[in-house]
Parts: sequence; C-alpha cells; structure tokens
Amino acid sequence: MIIFIYIKLVVEGVTGMLESIKIFISAAQRGSINAAAEANFITPPAALKRLNSLEDELGLKLLERSGRGVTLTRAGQSYLADAISLVSLSEQATARARRAEAGTCVIRAGTSVLNPCNSLVELWKECGENFPQYSIEIVPFTDSVAELSEIYARMGARFDVMMGIYDYTAPRKPFCMLPVGQSAFCICMPAAHRLSGQSTVKIEDLRGERVIIVRQGMSPKVDRLRAQMSAYPDISLIDAPEFYDIGVFNRVAAEGVLLLSVEYWAHVHPSVVSVPLEGAEGQAYGIAYAHNAPAGVQRFVSVIASYLSRGRKP
Repeated sequence: MIIFIYIKLVVEGVTGMLESIKIFISAAQRGSINAAAEANFITPPAALKRLNSLEDELGLKLLERSGRGVTLTRAGQSYLADAISLVSLSEQATARARRAEAGTCVIRAGTSVLNPCNSLVELWKECGENFPQYSIEIVPFTDSVAELSEIYARMGARFDVMMGIYDYTAPRKPFCMLPVGQSAFCICMPAAHRLSGQSTVKIEDLRGERVIIVRQGMSPKVDRLRAQMSAYPDISLIDAPEFYDIGVFNRVAAEGVLLLSVEYWAHVHPSVVSVPLEGAEGQAYGIAYAHNAPAGVQRFVSVIASYLSRGRKP
C-alpha cells in the first residue's frame, strides 16, 4: 500500500496529496471531519472536498460518514497505518534536509524493550563531546518477528542505528555490526523457581525442565548449547521464534518454563530472574547500521569504534 501511495504522490504532486492524507489521518483519529478541518486550519467544506478527492483518486472508500461523525472502513483501516508512516517519513526527510543545510547531523537510533538504545546514548556521551554537530533522535519500534524482519532487511530505512544482540559468526546479516561487548548466557526463570537462588546453573541442573531456546540453525553458539542440552533426554526443548519478543518472557512468568537468554535482557520482565549459565560462551552485542549508510552515519559509528579500540570497556 505504501508504494502505491508514493506513486500517487509523484503523479499527483507531493504537497496536495500529502495535505489530503493528513486530513484523512486527522478525521480517522478524531472521528470527525469538522475536527479534522480545525486541526488542519481549513474549513469543513474544504476538508470534505479533500477527503472526497482522495477517495476518488484511490478508488477506495476510506470513511463511513454518519450524523455522529466518521468511522474507518476496512480499506480505511489498512490505509491509515501506511498513511501515518508515509507522512512521518516525509516529515523526517524534510527535517533532515533542513539540518543538513544547517550543517548538523541527526542520528536516528531505534529502541525497543529488547533492543534499548540507552547504552548507545551513554556511549556517545562519553566519546562524542568533540562532535557537537551530531545529535541523536530516538525512534521506537516493537520486537515482533514481523517488524524485526523488516527492520533487518531494510536497515537504515526507519532509523540509522540500533543496539542489539547478534551472533557475529553468522553470515546472514544484511547489515554491518560494530561489536561493543559480550553478554553472558543465562537461564531466565520465574522468581519462585527452585533454581532462582543459585549464583549459577549448570546444564545438568535443567533436567526435568522445559526450556525455550532459539530454533536450530539460527545461531552457532546457541546450537552448541542446544546440543549439550539434548544430551539429557529429560530436558524438554521448546523452539522459539527467530527473534525473542516480550511474549517469551511473559510465558516464562505465566507457565513456569525456562528460557535460554543473555544477561543483556536480565531486567526486561519484573517477574523473571536471570541466572548465569556456567561454562557457556558469551553472545556479542553491538551497533547495527546499513551497509550503504550515509557518510554522516558511518562517521558516527567510526567515532565510537575508535573510542572502543582505545580500550574503553562497555
């Protein structure tokens, strides 16, 4: 849908089409054409004309009108999400162009519950004091498998950099990674679990337990741990999705299952504790950015890389 909207913008003219889309978004969010008109500083008849023109151009009925206001049709519900994304991208592009003209560079840092950018921000505070032309803009996202798959496939589209766990021996990543540190493997469990009071756990301690683990072939390091666990028939392994989301931690708390995790995620759930897994390798974490990242982004990453190479410990 968003590709189609873009084509219409090119054909019909960017300004007029964007204004119509903004009025549609306002009407959908406020449930009223009058309220949408007020929010966009035009008259209700002008707003209605814009909405009718947009529906005619698309060949879709986006809004149901009634005396009580407007509601989204099924097509309108689908169109709204892409319309919001498109307007946001347009505004970001304009803002970046203005900052570029002024000689500044804004780095868009993605952040989520499992991929927080706070450590990146703190790292930049330590090493970026001589680069005042840079500033960081925070862009939130979710940890759903669908969204992460899109982000990884199109790194640099929604934001420039993100922090995250990665297996640097895996050749499948379609983006660059700057290693920042290592995070120890651990076992997540409910706070009341029999193993939660231990300082470390061994793989043999997991006998009789169900353990959620990334499925075979996703990470060489996890595969080695899977092989060690599989040596005990009474350890039941449960395949997780390609990427963890908060749902797997909710499952640990609700069902009492265990989860192979890393210290990096030790505090994402208040009812779950993480106990280090004895003898396991650490998993790398670092900064992801696009192979074809703009020069400003590459310079930003290189400043951090130079700082880390001088012995700074994350």
